[in-house]
Amino acid sequence: AIDELRQVRTRIDTLSGRVADLENQNSILTSRARDLEKQLENERIRHAEDLALLEGELSRLRDEMALQLQEYQDLMDIKVSLDLEIAAYRKLLESEEDRLRISPSGVTEVHSVRSGSMQRRGTPLRAGAKRKRTLLEEQEQSMSDYSVTSSSKTDIEISDVDPEGQFVKLHNKGNKEMSVGGWQILRKAGDMETTHKFHRTVKIEPNGYVTVWSANLGREHEPPTNIVMKSQKWFVADNMVTTLIDNSGEEVAVSERYVTGRHTSLFRNRY
Repeated sequence: AIDELRQVRTRIDTLSGRVADLENQNSILTSRARDLEKQLENERIRHAEDLALLEGELSRLRDEMALQLQEYQDLMDIKVSLDLEIAAYRKLLESEEDRLRISPSGVTEVHSVRSGSMQRRGTPLRAGAKRKRTLLEEQEQSMSDYSVTSSSKTDIEISDVDPEGQFVKLHNKGNKEMSVGGWQILRKAGDMETTHKFHRTVKIEPNGYVTVWSANLGREHEPPTNIVMKSQKWFVADNMVTTLIDNSGEEVAVSERYVTGRHTSLFRNRY
């Protein structure tokens, strides 16, 4: 019995040592699990921060790309306008060269007076026995009558179109600020065209005006109320149509100017 009791005690001691060892291993594994969970949480936080930074960078690159695309489109619009203007100037130059080649020599001087023109012809006459010369001057003034009509679908209207091609004026007749960024003014004068596209930031105040000037007048560029085109001018002709087009390509305002009649007056002076 004593031997059996000794064996039982020995077995109990052995099992107690085994339990202590297992408890130590469990404690170590639990601590390791906590460390791994903490490390995993830190990795999750760092990953979320990196993802937020990448999304912000992606958004910035998208905005920058959209801005560059808009600037590229603006440059392409300017290029197209310049090509049209160069073609119009080339046509005018060729027609002028043709006219000069076939024009006879003479004493002719033409003056343009807004809606008319004056032509002078000097003719020497002989008078009296002393062969005194008298100059008979003929002045011919041609005047044209015009009809101007305008319409608008929004509060923005084309309020004034200079007949000499100096400017086009827009008016916001409403009581709210209106944005015309990206809108275009298209002028068709005979076979010639002028196109001006507004910068995306241009706005017109309530009851305010915006005047777009030709580039060859030396006007001061004072946006948004006074805008000077970079290298273009408003072409003019007997019949002109000026159209305001919004971002969607819809015509929102139109101003038309047509010749309705002509008459000529002749004046003669001797001296």
